[in-house]
Amino acid sequence: MWSVTDRWVLYHDLDVLRFYRGGDRMVIDAAGNVGIGDSTPSYKLDVAGTGRFTSDLFVDGAGGGTYSLDVDGPALFQAVSGDAYTYVYNNLGLSTSDSIQYVDIVGTGAGDPYTQYSISSNYEWTVGIDNSDSDKFKISGATNAAPGTGDKLTIDSIGNVGIGTTTPLSKLSVGGVGLSSAGIYGYGLYGVYGEGTSTGLRGHGVSYGANVFGGLDALHATCTDDVCVAVMANGGNYGVRSAGTQCDFEAIGSGTNYCGTSSIRWKKNITEIDNALDKVIKLRGVYFNWNEEHGGRRDMGFIAEEIGEHIPEIVVYEDAANESNQYINEKGETKIYTSSMDYSAITPVLVEAIKEQQTQIEQLHLKIEEQDRKIKKLENKNI
Repeated sequence: MWSVTDRWVLYHDLDVLRFYRGGDRMVIDAAGNVGIGDSTPSYKLDVAGTGRFTSDLFVDGAGGGTYSLDVDGPALFQAVSGDAYTYVYNNLGLSTSDSIQYVDIVGTGAGDPYTQYSISSNYEWTVGIDNSDSDKFKISGATNAAPGTGDKLTIDSIGNVGIGTTTPLSKLSVGGVGLSSAGIYGYGLYGVYGEGTSTGLRGHGVSYGANVFGGLDALHATCTDDVCVAVMANGGNYGVRSAGTQCDFEAIGSGTNYCGTSSIRWKKNITEIDNALDKVIKLRGVYFNWNEEHGGRRDMGFIAEEIGEHIPEIVVYEDAANESNQYINEKGETKIYTSSMDYSAITPVLVEAIKEQQTQIEQLHLKIEEQDRKIKKLENKNI
């Protein structure tokens, strides 16, 4: 004798088609909703229990719904073979275990969308957008925290990158805020440390290739080879520019303090400096005080604009096209300010001036000797 509990029954009940065996196993209602394990389906397919697809599951959300796949409550999508998991529990996550989450995608448009990476039950690394800090992109290292806590690297909206700072002013600011005028800014025991088989550090800038400040040494360069150059600078206006409260430049090595390139191999059109003594006589050595911008101390030297009137080859002038570089001298003439002069380049002028003066002295000696002979000759006649 059989009963309805061990036999399948298909019947129609109030516009619902029911597949029954000890209870509704599947129903199809008048709206076309199908329920499996659910007697009152609310969706086209309503499954109460665990489902499995041995082939592809394609969900097309083109009908205008808010979600292509709507999961009500925590969900776990697991590969049949292997340990790949995708889970949804308020957020979207990826892992190789249903108990340890390795990647967690968190946040909404109104919050801080970010991704969390971990190797244990606690989150270790966070990558995402800090909505509360001008929507900066950040990599953070705090446990179970959104961007803004334990930030390690920051990229702002104009592309400035900060490491150790969330407010980079330079294109790359390391260990400090930096300067808006600097491409790369580094702050630390060594602001920037470079080591290379050819060049340890190389910078190219509109104004400065490298602008260096240091508590002990602004720039510390070491060479391990006798033929290498510790510091090599090529500049449009200045190869090397420095300022110090005591010495702008100090040479402390055992070698020659200052070496300027000078070989007949690289020179042509060589002529001696003419009228050197006349040039030197027109020069004026002065005592003066620097303005506060340049230290304010007492010093002595030349006025570069005056030197330029007689030896223009050793003076560097400002851009004449810029009216702010022009001034009116005591004669009412429009002149151009200088920016600097090469004091060492006066040396060859002085050498030639001394030689001219020595020639004059020798000529005077000859005249004096001639006059002495004439005087003695007259004296002998009068005896």
